[in-house]
Amino acid sequence: MPISSQTICQWLDAAKLSYAVSPDQSYLMLPFAGVTEMVRVIEEGEAVVFQITNLHSLTTGPRRAACMEFMLDHNYRTKIGTFSVDNSDNEVRLEAFLAVEDTTCTAKMIERYIRVLASEARTAVAQLRGVEAGQSIAEVVGGEPGSTPPTEFEVGGLPAAPVEEQVWLEQVHAAFSAQCANVELTDRVETMRDTVWPALQTLRSASVQAGREYLTPTLAADLGLTAAEEYVVLFMLARQANGDRKINFNELDRVYSRGAQSGEGAAVASRLTSLEVLEAVDHDDTEPFRLTRRYLDPLTARLPFTHRPWKALLREADLPAEAVSEVAWLAAVRQVVEIDLADPGDLAVVAMVHEEVWPALQRLRKKSLVAGQAFQTAQRVAELELSAAEELLVAYIGARAVTEDSRVWLRSIDEVHSPGLDKSAAEAVITRLLALNVLRCCDDDGQEPYTLGSAGAAWRPS
Repeated sequence: MPISSQTICQWLDAAKLSYAVSPDQSYLMLPFAGVTEMVRVIEEGEAVVFQITNLHSLTTGPRRAACMEFMLDHNYRTKIGTFSVDNSDNEVRLEAFLAVEDTTCTAKMIERYIRVLASEARTAVAQLRGVEAGQSIAEVVGGEPGSTPPTEFEVGGLPAAPVEEQVWLEQVHAAFSAQCANVELTDRVETMRDTVWPALQTLRSASVQAGREYLTPTLAADLGLTAAEEYVVLFMLARQANGDRKINFNELDRVYSRGAQSGEGAAVASRLTSLEVLEAVDHDDTEPFRLTRRYLDPLTARLPFTHRPWKALLREADLPAEAVSEVAWLAAVRQVVEIDLADPGDLAVVAMVHEEVWPALQRLRKKSLVAGQAFQTAQRVAELELSAAEELLVAYIGARAVTEDSRVWLRSIDEVHSPGLDKSAAEAVITRLLALNVLRCCDDDGQEPYTLGSAGAAWRPS
């Protein structure tokens, strides 16, 4: 028998479960210990989907394969609550599917699915973080006697003062990586906060007093950060050094305060966002969050990872001044993609490319055409009637195909073509470019990811 959202609401009221209805009335939202579970009726009441998003940002480092293996193992072993990963941004989700069809769906079934998925979110994600921190699947599942977590950070191993700030930040990275790789390990997080962090502060103070130049304390003061807020920011900095630039409310609760459900995570995120130290990864004013250029750019030369500040981005003055061949022009486009569009989620940089760099590249091509150079790309733009934004997107995908990955996902397309706008804008562009065969679906299934089609081959650098 088909089921409706209204019926589920009545059951939730009877079970005294708190919930809210989404603005578009398409799903229900239930808060559970730092996560929000979404319940959606689909297929005209024939099925119900339960989903918790933004549980974790999967590492892109050497432990990624082990994490994927753990999630596959978990999915094989569990009946309710399977992992999925959005490869475009490494977002980890937990989902469950209840087929209603010809059976009778009961309040007990719905409540069971909701509670089990919420419980799995706490347990399974803690295990995932353990694998990411270096433990084996057997260890995190609890089957191996005598298993131990990764080695803790030894305060006694800190170098003697004075040290340069770059060395100090390397120690910060090492400490957070050891103690807070899995924020569910409360003892380790508290040791970091109560023992390791004060020792790191003492090392910094002693180094400053000895005449070493440190930017972090000045930056914290200029931005108005409290000591506890700077602690959170440095935790995120260490995460970024490990290839993960996202933190959610649950993690903020555990790192900033004394555990989950304190509610302080959302408050500190709001304050750091207002100070322009954090920004929402999806530009939607909510979790997950990442550090901004306002904090990272001044520390560029001292960070324990590669960061390209605003001033090092390619601008119009960096492009060739005289006429070039199409091969050279595509090489310049590739440079822009590799440098300026390395992080298409950085709205300010993408806007700069749209407003300054891409028009300059188009002017360079026009100058080269006047000088007698032949450009297949210009011919294809005219034939296909591509807008400037559409061609930038195609050029981005073409350059990606030879620099890192020929498979491009909707999120990146949305960010490059229409930064800060609703995804519907990107979806309309994709539909048009697919029809023109400028793009094609990688798996020939009508779905993302996408790559260049035959009509887009002109934009692939040689």
